[in-house]
Amino acid sequence: MKKRKLKVLPVLTLSLFTALLLIVAIVVIVRVNRETVYPTEYSEIVETVSNEEGVSEHIIYAVILAES
Repeated sequence: MKKRKLKVLPVLTLSLFTALLLIVAIVVIVRVNRETVYPTEYSEIVETVSNEEGVSEHIIYAVILAES
């Protein structure tokens, strides 16, 4: 029985396509998750308080989420 040799170009192309698809999926999941978790209707207030107090907006959103 002969062994088939894999051609490098198709394997490389498939690998790159898979990696790109994975990156796109992660970006989409992070964006959708952020929009559903953080209450964006308070974004103006959070931005103002963040600038005044020198606290990261992410921490303020986390506190809002924890206290809700």
